[in-house]
Amino acid sequence: MWNGVIAAAVAAMLIGGGFWVADGMHMLSKDRIATTVQVVDPLFGTTTTDTKYEDGFLFGLLPLDDSVAAVPKSYAFVLGASVTAIIVSVFMKRRARRK
Repeated sequence: MWNGVIAAAVAAMLIGGGFWVADGMHMLSKDRIATTVQVVDPLFGTTTTDTKYEDGFLFGLLPLDDSVAAVPKSYAFVLGASVTAIIVSVFMKRRARRK
């Protein structure tokens, strides 16, 4: 049983890491995606940068804010829960061997 918990924790770390890398390895989770467009003025030849934000979610290392509801939406939560599960599983396996 404890080997299954360890395997599931390692799988969660790998899958969560894959999502984190695929979303750009941001430090903070984001709830909006920035789109930057450079516009050249044909009359004066100047370039202006226009940034628009669209609703979307990017998986980050840390939560979006400090609320309790935002914590599970971060890779740090996945890592922390997985490492805790591995430590508890190893402890329980050693405890079961002693009996």
